Amino acid sequence: MLAPKPPAWNIFARELAAILLIRGRSFGYLANLALYQSDGKPLVHAQKLDLLRQSLYEPTKYPTMLNPQQLARVSEILEFSPEEHHRLRAAILATAVQSTLYEREIAPEQVLKAAEAVFQIILGTWQPPPNDDPFQGVRHLKEKAGRNTTQQGPWSEITATINHAILAWHLSQGSGDDQELLNFAYQAQAGFRLALDQLQQVTEHDEQWDLWQQEAQEGAMGVIAVIDYLKHNGA
Repeated sequence: MLAPKPPAWNIFARELAAILLIRGRSFGYLANLALYQSDGKPLVHAQKLDLLRQSLYEPTKYPTMLNPQQLARVSEILEFSPEEHHRLRAAILATAVQSTLYEREIAPEQVLKAAEAVFQIILGTWQPPPNDDPFQGVRHLKEKAGRNTTQQGPWSEITATINHAILAWHLSQGSGDDQELLNFAYQAQAGFRLALDQLQQVTEHDEQWDLWQQEAQEGAMGVIAVIDYLKHNGA
C-alpha cells in the first residue's frame, strides 16, 4: 500500500510549480532568467527560490511568494494563459486566508483545508474563453526540496516580514473597493519599511544581506507606484 503524499503547504508555490512543470521547467529556471534582465541579475535570487521550494514542505504563517513584478515578468516570458493567471490569483487569495487563520493559532492542517476550499471556490468562477484548452493542473510535483533552508537568527523574522508585505502588495492589485486596495498597499509599504529597518539591525552585510535588501527596496518602490495610482484614481 502506497503511503499518502504529504500536503503542499504553500498553495501559491504548488500552482506555480505546476504551471512551470507543464512547460518542462522547475523553480530553478527562475534563477536563469538573468538572460532576460537588462542589469544581468537573476529575476529571483537563489535563496528566495530555496525558501519557495521549502515552503511546499513546511507550514508557515507567511509563505514565500514571487512579488507582483517578478510574477508579471515570468508570466510574460513564459506566456501564461488567462486560466493560469486565474489559478495563481486564486492561490494568492487562498494564501491570504492561510495567513489570517494562522494568526488565530488554528492547527496547520485545518488552515490548509480551509485555504484549499477557498482556492477551489475561486477557481470555480473561471470560464474558459471559446476554443481555449482547459489548464490541466499537475498535482504531483517531481522536484524535491532544495538544501535545508531553515533560517536562524534575524533572517527568519526578516523574510517573514518581506513575505507578508509581498502578500499585501498582491492584494492591493486586485479588484474591489479602491480604499480597501489602498489600505493593502499601505500595509505592504509599512512591511517593506519594517524589513529595511530590520536589515539595518543586522551587523554583517554579506551577500545574503544584499539580496534581501534589494528585495525589500524593490518592493517599497513598487508599492509607491501602486499607492500613487490608487490615490489618483478615486481611492
